[in-house]
Amino acid sequence: PIIDNMEMQKNFITNASHELKTPLAVIQSNTEALELYNGDNKWTNNIKDQIKNLSVLLNNMLTLAKAQEGTSMKKENIDVSNVIREYVKSFIEPARQKNVTFSDMIEEGMTIKGTTAQAVQLVSIILGNALKYCDNDSVINVEAFSADRNMVMKVSNACSVLPDCEPERLFERFYRPDSTRYSGKYGNGIGLSAARAIVESFGGTISCDYEDDNRILFTIIIKKM
Repeated sequence: PIIDNMEMQKNFITNASHELKTPLAVIQSNTEALELYNGDNKWTNNIKDQIKNLSVLLNNMLTLAKAQEGTSMKKENIDVSNVIREYVKSFIEPARQKNVTFSDMIEEGMTIKGTTAQAVQLVSIILGNALKYCDNDSVINVEAFSADRNMVMKVSNACSVLPDCEPERLFERFYRPDSTRYSGKYGNGIGLSAARAIVESFGGTISCDYEDDNRILFTIIIKKM
């Protein structure tokens, strides 16, 4: 019964993710049509924001489903330095809304084996998580460097209220820390699970640590090509 239940859950996640993509696409196209006739407003902007959030959730759910199925994807050489650098740039403007800045030190020319889409998804999850949970008026540190033939990526952010759980639990599927401590900032418990699934598909490891100065640190290690 346990195995059957796990299989049903896996099939549900896969099927639901695929089925929800069509109505989301219809909602988005209709919203864009409304804006063509009436211009954008706070309601259409809110709809587009929620479409974006749901699209990210669906992509993460599909990543987890593929990891469970052991689905293999054609791998390629990825300039991970370029992926990290470009995504740091894309987060600069959203960070300004919280008066947050990025401090980045990214070694050039590091290459790993995997799929570009998953590498982009991984970096987006980790940087998005740091921005979502960091304190206002703080700095997010992003490092990427070579060590013992590996690519090491470290992302840390100030977090005055650290999660009330062991760091390892943050990677558990659907796990969320006590919501009362985070003023509604908590997510759906999928992003970091998807990040771990991607890193493991690359043959690497991801870990989390709470630092003494109330910072939370994520470390990714993947073998370079």
